Amino acid sequence: MPCLRVALAPTLWMSMLSRFRSLLLVSIVLASVFGAQPAEAQLRRVLDLNRQAMDAYTNLELDTAMNLLQEALQTAQRGGVTGSPLARTYLNLGVVSIGGFGDNGQGLQYFTQALQADGNIQLDPLTSTPDIQSVFTLARNRAGTGGGGTPSGGGDTGGDVGGGGGDVTPVPSGPGNIPHRPISEQLTNTALPIFVEAPEDAPVGEIFVYYKAPGMRDFRRLQMRRMDGGFGLELPCSEVMAPQVEYYIAAFDGDGDAMGTAGSPEQPFSVSIVSQRTLPPAALPGQIPPEQCSDAECPPGMECASGGTAGLGDTCVVDADCRTGLSCSDNFCIAGEEDEDSEPGETIGFFADVGFSAGLGYASGGKEADSTSTGDGSYVDPETGETCPAGVDACDVRVEQSGLVFSPALRLTLGYWIIPRFALAATVRFNLSAGEGTLSSLMLGLRAMVQLTTPAMTGFHADAFLGSAVGQYQIAPPQGGDAEPYIISGLNSIQIGTNIGYRIMENFGFNFTPEFHLLFPKSLWAIDLTISAAVSF
Repeated sequence: MPCLRVALAPTLWMSMLSRFRSLLLVSIVLASVFGAQPAEAQLRRVLDLNRQAMDAYTNLELDTAMNLLQEALQTAQRGGVTGSPLARTYLNLGVVSIGGFGDNGQGLQYFTQALQADGNIQLDPLTSTPDIQSVFTLARNRAGTGGGGTPSGGGDTGGDVGGGGGDVTPVPSGPGNIPHRPISEQLTNTALPIFVEAPEDAPVGEIFVYYKAPGMRDFRRLQMRRMDGGFGLELPCSEVMAPQVEYYIAAFDGDGDAMGTAGSPEQPFSVSIVSQRTLPPAALPGQIPPEQCSDAECPPGMECASGGTAGLGDTCVVDADCRTGLSCSDNFCIAGEEDEDSEPGETIGFFADVGFSAGLGYASGGKEADSTSTGDGSYVDPETGETCPAGVDACDVRVEQSGLVFSPALRLTLGYWIIPRFALAATVRFNLSAGEGTLSSLMLGLRAMVQLTTPAMTGFHADAFLGSAVGQYQIAPPQGGDAEPYIISGLNSIQIGTNIGYRIMENFGFNFTPEFHLLFPKSLWAIDLTISAAVSF
């Protein structure tokens, strides 16, 4: 029996090992069949979400694009998707963050994660911009995936602003792979020279300076020009305001691909702007240092301060009150120029004028009276000498002497400035003294108004108007008898005149309105002098 157990043991062991191998093979096959499908589905889902997100981004549906990309990122992390698909998701998140929401810091973080996932990932030219390219170049430098060192064939592209001898900081003084020496300070309202050295044979296409002056929410871009020894520009003196100006530089080759940067949106160069120099002035190589701009003298080719004297944060009424480069918003000068397509300044929207009119209508012989029922009921026809009996519908008014007759009235004007220099208004003239007949006490009109002065929310203003009305302008000329009938006029008329006023505040002021009336077919001409209180809303 012992021998039998020894003989059977190897056979049992071999049988069990064979069964284990079979089970293991089946498990591997099942895993490859049923496990590969979910992984492939996750990958397709990530790619599809990226496609949908960038379609939404190009359609300016920014929140939708960001939500789809966040879902793609979560799907990739749950499904173990790595490599290029994951990198593309991070890259697209960076593009939407910078291009859609202006968040360069978040975009830099996403770009860095994209390059860590796939060091060869590249921006899509269809969604890339110079700002996005510059941040991507900075991310590449930080991630250590290439782009470091001097641009190919460029030699040392660093350099300082020379020619004026100004103090410079060590090279480099900020992140990036382009050495650059910014000046330490500049006089306020004086052009700021910025220079980068580059040999003539350097394959540089364009170099841009991205700068931010006080009051600016985002960086603005200016292109540097080729000059002896490199690229340079002078930041306009209107942008050089205390306490500092910040900027960074980005270089691109002839194909528009990023070559390198000096500084970054998060770590820009900073130049102190002072009212009194403590260092010698600086200049571009071969040029004299720029002079401080003023109204009386401005260096050729420079955009110097002109017009208003109000600086950043000072109170204002219109854009013209602010220095060049500033615009008036909510009665404060802010950075940024007015829209070229808009009118200079602002004006009110709806307005209403309520006032008193001292009218003067011209009376002449032969005018038709409103009725024959006043006084003793009869008038003498000046042409025939006959008496017009009572009950006659119309009779000539006997005017002893032609002249102007006083006609008091109340006036109401309601209107709206459609654009800063053009408005439409409805008018009502209520005669305080009138006789009988259709609309004897009223003139209802419509007029078009054109602003003659610079549109403004407060202060002096003047406009001209032309309008038409329906109704009567009745006057009662002196007669030989006791009764004084009213002259019939209209019912149509044309008015022309002007408004001259002063707004004490945005919503209240006073107007003086002289206007001329010509009524027809019952002819009469008159002049109104109106003083009114003006409100706006």
